[in-house]
Amino acid sequence: MSALAADPRVSVQADVVFASEKPGGVEPALEKMRATLDARKQYKTLKRLEGRKLELLFNRAQSFELPNKKTAVVRLLTLENDIATVTVKVPPTEATYKLAREKVLYIQAGAHDGGEVWLLLSQPR
Repeated sequence: MSALAADPRVSVQADVVFASEKPGGVEPALEKMRATLDARKQYKTLKRLEGRKLELLFNRAQSFELPNKKTAVVRLLTLENDIATVTVKVPPTEATYKLAREKVLYIQAGAHDGGEVWLLLSQPR
């Protein structure tokens, strides 16, 4: 039976993080993010602003507003072998990602308050 025939659904943890190169401290839960992004940019401040659980249903968009007044839109395309294929739109960009159980997607969501907003997507363990 095809995964599409069963109307797939997946739970996704969506965390909104403020990042800045200015000193301010890194929350312990965000050390992995800091290490992952270190080659690109050295953030001295990482602070979780918001977290929410999304229940994504096949091809149905879920949207929410970010602190920088942009709207993030997440849509489940497929779910196969515990790997979700999702599209994420944060204007002006839209991209398709594979989200596995142990993976975290780091999506830059624009400037905010002298730093940047990041959207972190993961499947709850």
